[in-house]
Amino acid sequence: MGALTRFKRWIRMHTGRKAEVLAEDETRRRNALAKPFFDAMGDDTLRLDYPLDEGSLVLDLGGYRGQFASDVYGRFRCRVLIFEPETEFCAFIRRRFKDNPSMEAFDFGLADKDCEISLVVDGSSTSAFGGEGRRVTGTLKGVGAFFAEKGLSKVDLLKINIEGGEYDLLDAMLDQDLARKVRHLQIQFHDHVPEAAQRAARIRERLRLTHELQWSFPWVWESWRLMDAIPEAGGILHGR
Repeated sequence: MGALTRFKRWIRMHTGRKAEVLAEDETRRRNALAKPFFDAMGDDTLRLDYPLDEGSLVLDLGGYRGQFASDVYGRFRCRVLIFEPETEFCAFIRRRFKDNPSMEAFDFGLADKDCEISLVVDGSSTSAFGGEGRRVTGTLKGVGAFFAEKGLSKVDLLKINIEGGEYDLLDAMLDQDLARKVRHLQIQFHDHVPEAAQRAARIRERLRLTHELQWSFPWVWESWRLMDAIPEAGGILHGR
């Protein structure tokens, strides 16, 4: 869970003697949230349960070391675009897939607008939202401009795990009517940004105009499917 390391550091700085007790409480809370997802073996089942094939396009936002991209390509042999603004992680991804023309890595993230951000490097929890550690500069590019530049009229799966940047990104995609171009959205919302619960709720209400929730494990992962892509017979939903 991306926020846990930052939470532990914050309480050590601000609450003194009770820090470890509070950290243990937070760990228990997050483990309780994540348990149903891991009990369902979600990383190996739900997160790869999409109607993709060799002609599909997947965008992986928050590539880290490319494991999700590798898993989805290994199952479907689809085209995968990977976005990772931490340049060392991106370099690793490029080396990992250098002999695979279907896998392309970009050393920037997608956001509501073009900008430079300061990142605290903390493994898979690397984020622009606080923490302690090595700081680097990362680049973000506006999602609308990227879709236009690449001529993206349809994305089969958009996976988003960008440590708090998902709110501005999704608001921009909804404002620019780009969400309609995405058949499946796989989102990890993070609760360490201001008004996270309220912002996530507003985004979900807007998504319901075009997409249907397939399954949801709050603050872990959730998946949305474009209504036009829903089979008439429907299917079993894995919501919580």
